[in-house]
Amino acid sequence: MYIRLAQKANAILYHHKIKQFPISLELIEQLIYGEDIKIIIRENLTHGCVIGNDLLIGKCENKQEERYKLSHEYLHIMEHCGNYFTKDKTVIAKNEAQAHAFAAYLLMPIGMFEESLKYAVNDYQLAEEYGVSLKLVLYRKELTKGLLESGEYHFLKKVNFF
Repeated sequence: MYIRLAQKANAILYHHKIKQFPISLELIEQLIYGEDIKIIIRENLTHGCVIGNDLLIGKCENKQEERYKLSHEYLHIMEHCGNYFTKDKTVIAKNEAQAHAFAAYLLMPIGMFEESLKYAVNDYQLAEEYGVSLKLVLYRKELTKGLLESGEYHFLKKVNFF
């Protein structure tokens, strides 16, 4: 269940020596700038898109939303050459699902998140710890459940750097 995306997220965290969570917005911006992409925030945009070397995103209501949006778009930049201007709903759905999972894994890494599950009082504490929304925590828990059920978690845990 998105094992490649979990591996990619952990490789990025390892390469950039990111071990403090929540990940700062500045750090996520630096990852995007490292792809030679400029971030432009527009008040009225509801969806992010990449045009040339510009990432356009809408204004976010809080840091949690901005952290998620930038992480989500980062995968589109790396894997999908931005959001394709396609009308193929299957491609769009697949790309969005991948970006959503990648953002969850980047912001709540394999191994570290599962350790947090052991001591967290509740999901709100996890959201605070990782600087994400409650909705993203619940989704990340579903990803963990899928990895455990498939046996892929134990493989990922062996190569984990946390």
